[in-house]
Amino acid sequence: MNEFTYLFKGFRMLTHKELRAYIVIPLCINIALCLLFLYWGVHEFSQLMQWMDAKLPNWLHWLSWLLWIFFFLGAIVLFSHAFSILANLVGAPFNSFLSAKVQKIISGQTPETGLNLWQEAWNAIARQCRFMLYYFLWALLTVTLFFIPVINVVATPVWFLLNAWMMSIQYLDYPMDNNRISFSAMRVKMAQKRGQSIGFGSMVLLATMIPLVNCLIMPAAVIGATLFYLESYQS
Repeated sequence: MNEFTYLFKGFRMLTHKELRAYIVIPLCINIALCLLFLYWGVHEFSQLMQWMDAKLPNWLHWLSWLLWIFFFLGAIVLFSHAFSILANLVGAPFNSFLSAKVQKIISGQTPETGLNLWQEAWNAIARQCRFMLYYFLWALLTVTLFFIPVINVVATPVWFLLNAWMMSIQYLDYPMDNNRISFSAMRVKMAQKRGQSIGFGSMVLLATMIPLVNCLIMPAAVIGATLFYLESYQS
């Protein structure tokens, strides 16, 4: 049952002095980008509210307060999704280097990709985009289960298992890519340890639902996935 403990090991290694730069820099970039988008959204929405206040009769001005409430509720949901997407795109190169550094600390060997710094960064982003396309296609297929009578009773657990599997793919991709394992070959390897992979992904998925904890889930999951790879896939 070690697959359930790797995420906790990842959280414990977040304070390692050799890993701090790979964790702090992408986190700061993502927070800055999300705050910028939030500021833009508030500015544009306030302009819309001013226009509506000028058009609405006095007895309907209470609607503006209601719309602001809906705006902030929607912004919270959008912020959480946008943060996740931006975190994975912006953090992809850093996550690749973070995984390599963890492998160096644990095994004493740095994975050699044969690529320079910029090539490695671009390759990490490209792999992340490929993963997003892979996830979107499977998610689209799985969502259709919710609309099929009788079958829709199993749609929720299937959706959870799919997202757990995808979480495992997303984070195991970094150590696999660093060790020259293609995206297709990675899925074959993971299929051979499907139960363990889904177990690890389930822990990551559940942790993303915890406020504040989810802000640190990405680096912790990258570290945990690297430890998982070293102990389960390289041994």
